[in-house]
Amino acid sequence: MRVVGIILRRVLFVILSIVLLVSCDPEVNNLLESEKENTENNSDNTPSEYIIETEIVEGLKVENYFDPVSGKRVKSVEYNADGMISGWDEYEYDQSTGYQIKAILYHADGTIASELGYDPNTGKQIKQIRYHADGTISEWYEFEYDPNTGKQIKQIQYHADGTVSGWYELEYDPGTGKGIKKYWYNANGTLSSESEYDLNTGKRIKQIRYNAGGTKSSEYEYDPSTGEQVKYISYRADGTKSREYEYDPSTGKRIKQTSYRADGTKSIEEKFDPSTGVIIKRIDYNSDGTISLWFECEYDPNTWNELKYIYYNDDGSISWWSEEEYDPNTGKLIKAIRYNADGTKTIEEMFDPNTGKRIKQIRYNADGTKSIEYEYDPNTEKQIKQIRYNSDGTISEWYEYEYDPSTGEQIKQIQYNADGTKSGESELDPSTGKQIKLILYNADETVSGWDEFEYDPNTGNLIKRTEYDAEGNITEVHTP
Repeated sequence: MRVVGIILRRVLFVILSIVLLVSCDPEVNNLLESEKENTENNSDNTPSEYIIETEIVEGLKVENYFDPVSGKRVKSVEYNADGMISGWDEYEYDQSTGYQIKAILYHADGTIASELGYDPNTGKQIKQIRYHADGTISEWYEFEYDPNTGKQIKQIQYHADGTVSGWYELEYDPGTGKGIKKYWYNANGTLSSESEYDLNTGKRIKQIRYNAGGTKSSEYEYDPSTGEQVKYISYRADGTKSREYEYDPSTGKRIKQTSYRADGTKSIEEKFDPSTGVIIKRIDYNSDGTISLWFECEYDPNTWNELKYIYYNDDGSISWWSEEEYDPNTGKLIKAIRYNADGTKTIEEMFDPNTGKRIKQIRYNADGTKSIEYEYDPNTEKQIKQIRYNSDGTISEWYEYEYDPSTGEQIKQIQYNADGTKSGESELDPSTGKQIKLILYNADETVSGWDEFEYDPNTGNLIKRTEYDAEGNITEVHTP
């Protein structure tokens, strides 16, 4: 105990010595007074007697100023990553109740961003005013509460001129006090939308939006556990259902889409793979509800490229199907074949593996023989050749097409006989696409004659056709 007493006396002696030194040294006194004046006249008018506490919020510095008497925070200053003030908030309190009655939020330049008002008896927010950069009001909100439960029951939004722009009302479960419904209203009092919430999870489970006339415009449903959308319904202006979409709650991808006629009957129903969202089945309905046609799709499990479409009749029998083939290097479609129910080809198309554009199409007769064949430019997909076949599969004739390289418009069509000799050649006006000259050939490909065509520049109608012989002599002139 004696040792402790000696230590205490020594500490007291040091403290008294420092006090005497400060009070006796005029330079020290002047320095302290100077620091006091600087603190009392700081740039943000923060009194020096406030208690300052610093905290780091999301990696940024925040200084909080507290009144030393009440202990309440009266100011909060936020700093950016460069250490400069990014904004600050000021708070006011009711002297009798101690509740906060005002909060003013400032930008870094000192202009007001927003102002919050609170009830002095409950401390609940009752008003919020938002400002433009020039200091004028942009909009404001007022809040109303249930006097018995203290829960918010209404929020009113105002324009800058004080007119109401809209409001919402809240509804609570009387047993648990949890929010279960929210109603949005337009300025004229018509219902804009309503939302419903799950009593256990508190998540939104349904939302209905309304047109100005009061009919439904759309409807949403959500999973009560995850909050993910599971259904969407769109309505026509008259309130009848137009389309309905269903979604997988785990992936969020569409799994079903149903289209409705104005009378409420189904027109189309489509099903999609829940992991990829690609269509796997479609059913078309007649107006009486019976199935008119439906199809199923098969996909490559690695690339999810479409491999096969199977179309069925209403009795479940196959109507037709198609198969598709892809380039293993580019992944682009290179072939698509459509088959009849008996397996015979109807249409076969080939595509360029680099551009993905169609380069050939073959149409088949019912017996499987070729009917007509088209060839296309792989860059422009313009038709460059057409081959027509006889019923026995032999070529009857074919055509070749030429285009203006600058405009892409067709300028020539050449017709060939089955043996490959020219039978005719047409020249076209690239600006109108109309035939302006037709050259006819003999079996030995010598010119037998030609026709020239003239058109009315205003109507585009043919007004004159002049026939020439091989020597260029006019043989006949036709006018409508």
